[in-house]
Amino acid sequence: MFVLMLVQGTVDFMASEVLLHEYLFVLDTVNLSGLEQLLKEKSKNKDKVARLVKNEATTVDAPKRECPPFRHNSAHDSESLLWLALFVIFFNMDLQSLETKDQKTSREIEGKRVFPGNMQSSGGRVALLRVNNFSACTSWFPAPLHELRNLLNMMRAALVKYYEAFEKEFPAEKYDVFDPLHEIMVVLLESCITASVGIQLRVAQS
Repeated sequence: MFVLMLVQGTVDFMASEVLLHEYLFVLDTVNLSGLEQLLKEKSKNKDKVARLVKNEATTVDAPKRECPPFRHNSAHDSESLLWLALFVIFFNMDLQSLETKDQKTSREIEGKRVFPGNMQSSGGRVALLRVNNFSACTSWFPAPLHELRNLLNMMRAALVKYYEAFEKEFPAEKYDVFDPLHEIMVVLLESCITASVGIQLRVAQS
């Protein structure tokens, strides 16, 4: 019998829930309340994870709705678009003439945290679905990328909204909740491409 492994895929672009094999928006106190506790349980480096989500809400004992078995859904594919766009900005855009030395240092530090390239260190990336953490991670963006940053934050907010809408219906699984999300993400991604016009990509070294 063939079994699809939910951990298959490129780690840097995988949806946060898929990385943890957990629904993250089930708690009655939404916006990822309780994520800190979840990540502590799953991370080998508990102190580091605690720092990454230090602003997380403290209501980790809030009651959960009855939760169905974790399954992949279409929002997970949409979330991959967000991480892919961020990856291009962090590692593939030629920002040498746009960023200061401090901005470059921040980009390199945040890039390693957001895209560690392994499952064990993915907690920092997961926490970025919180608006405060996302804003802090992208605070290094130089002025020409500010519109792009706003569009990416809109993508993040849309994902959170639809994850919450889906998971608040548990134990029912109403996948039609996600129907508008794909078009929203496509429009925002197209806007990101438009906002990036004039910014060169780095030439790969042979």
